[in-house]
Amino acid sequence: MEQLYHRICKEFGRLEDGGEAVWELEVPFTGRRWRIDIALPAYCCAIESDGYQYHGRDLAGFKRDRQKQLDLVRHGWSLIRISTEQIRHDLEQVICSINETIAYAQYNRELDFKRTSFDRCRLLSNPARPRNTKIKA
Repeated sequence: MEQLYHRICKEFGRLEDGGEAVWELEVPFTGRRWRIDIALPAYCCAIESDGYQYHGRDLAGFKRDRQKQLDLVRHGWSLIRISTEQIRHDLEQVICSINETIAYAQYNRELDFKRTSFDRCRLLSNPARPRNTKIKA
C-alpha cells in the first residue's frame, strides 16, 4: 500500500504540500469514524486496499468493509478497491483507473481538515456537495 501511496503522491502531490493525497484519512461525517487507506478528498475519492491478509480473514471484517463502502457512497464519495496483486503487477493501470474515476468527480478544494499526524488528517466536514434532490428509500 505504501508503494501505491508514493506513486499517487508523485501523480497528485501530498495534501499537506498543496497537493491532493492523504494517507489514512479519517472521515467522521458518515456517522462512524471510518479511516480511508488513501484519499483524494477534494475529489471525494477513497482508495482502499483489499488484501486478504487484512480484510478477508473473517466475516465481521468483510461486513465492516461493505458498511464503510455504503457509508462513503451515501455521502457522495467514490470508492476504489485495489488488491495487493494489482499494486505489485499493474500499478500504472491502477493510476489510470484513479485518473479516470476523478475525471467524473466534482472538485472541491475547500477542505475543512485537521492534521492528526504525519501524512494523516481528519476531515471535519464532507467536501461533497449534496444535490437538492430527494431519493426515495
